[in-house]
Amino acid sequence: MAWPELSIEDFPPRRDDEPSSLRQDIIDELSDHFACALNRELLKNPNEKIARQRVLNQFGDPIKIARQLWLEAMKERIMSQRIMTGVSVVMAACCIAVVVFSWLLIKESQTVNARMLEQLTAIADRPVPVTTGDVDQQILKQLETINQNQSSLVNTSGIGMNQVSFQLIEGQNDQKPAVGFKGTLTKSGGKTDPFSIEAVSNEEGRLDFGKLPWGTYYLYVYSPWNESYHKSQVTIIPGRDYLEVVS
Repeated sequence: MAWPELSIEDFPPRRDDEPSSLRQDIIDELSDHFACALNRELLKNPNEKIARQRVLNQFGDPIKIARQLWLEAMKERIMSQRIMTGVSVVMAACCIAVVVFSWLLIKESQTVNARMLEQLTAIADRPVPVTTGDVDQQILKQLETINQNQSSLVNTSGIGMNQVSFQLIEGQNDQKPAVGFKGTLTKSGGKTDPFSIEAVSNEEGRLDFGKLPWGTYYLYVYSPWNESYHKSQVTIIPGRDYLEVVS
C-alpha cells in the first residue's frame, strides 16, 4: 500500500463550491512528495521504519498537512461566502428600515388627509353665511395645502433611487478616458424583478446608467474591438450615489 495512507475522508466536510478534483490532487501531490523524501532517507538508512519516522519528523503529520493545503486552496471561497453573508445581513436591515419608513409616510399621509377633510367639513357646516367668493378662496387654500403635502410625499418616495455611473480608464500608463465602450448593468433580483440597462461611455469616459433602485448588480463592459470586462458584483446602497473607476 502507498505511503503515507491518505484518503478523501481525512479532509474537512465537503463544500458545495469545492472543485471535484481538489482532494485527490492534494493526495497525489502529497503522496509523491513523501515518497520522494522516503526514497532519499532509504539511501541513508535501509531500515524502512526508521526512514519513515525521519520523514515524519521532518515534515509532520501528512493528514494535517493535507487539511492545511485544502484550507489554503479554499480560503478565498470561504472568505467570499462570509462577505456575502455579511452583505445579505446589511441589505436585510436596509430593507426593514425602508419598509418602516414607507409605513410611517403612509400613516402620516392618511392623518394629513383626514385633517383636511375635517377642515373642509367644518367650513361647509358653518352657520354664518358667507359669500361665494369667500368659500371659493377657502377651498382653494385647502386644496393647495393638500397638493403641497402630496408633493412632499412624492418627493420622499424616490429615496430608493440612486445615481449609478462608472469612470472608464483605458491604458495602464496614459490613463486616458475610454470612449465608446458599451456597458450592460444587470440587476440580480430581490424586491424587484431582474432587469438590464445599457449605456455607452461619453467623451470623458463616463458610463452613466442614470438613477436606479438599490440592490445588487452585475457589470459587463465591451470595448469597440469586442474585448469584454466583467465585474462580479456591484452593490448599490439606499440613499447613496455610486461611482467607481474601472481601468
